[in-house]
Amino acid sequence: MIKTLFILSLFLFSACSGEWREYPQSNYTQGNAEQVIGVGDKLSVTVFGEEGLSDEYVVLSDGTIQMPLVGTVIVQQKTLEQAQEIISESFIKEGYLVNPKITLSIVQSPTVKIMGEIMDAGVYSYTADMTILDLVAKAGGFSYRANQNHFDIVRKTPMGGSEQVVSGGLSTRIKPGDIIRVKERFF
Repeated sequence: MIKTLFILSLFLFSACSGEWREYPQSNYTQGNAEQVIGVGDKLSVTVFGEEGLSDEYVVLSDGTIQMPLVGTVIVQQKTLEQAQEIISESFIKEGYLVNPKITLSIVQSPTVKIMGEIMDAGVYSYTADMTILDLVAKAGGFSYRANQNHFDIVRKTPMGGSEQVVSGGLSTRIKPGDIIRVKERFF
């Protein structure tokens, strides 16, 4: 019994005598304080005391919003806090407001859908320059039956909003609102 305890204590001692290591810290932050604004996001901008300036604005393809009085404001790839500061500085610089109080929130982000022979079909957030391969990765990859070379893209036309179906490959860039169909392959 004593011999067993001695061997067990030696084992525990040797296991604990390893080298101390620093593990990387998590980059996870709670809330959306670090949420980055992207193309297609719908922003709610509230300028306190100035109802005519408070509205919802969509981030255009060049990463800007068009606001009354100050015009074009670049907000893409900025956090909500950074964008609030940029908008405030724009009103001050143009001489319209002395000390603007502005709040900013993302009301709606653009989405894309993927369905068919995919591991986790569903709706996903759109990111700028997203390809079909990027979306497939978000959706957990292909099922074993998937045709990995040709995809149907259901896209609304700019005029009238009717739908058209176009073909694409893994490197095809998709647009907000697209629906990607992954078909079954035939042997």
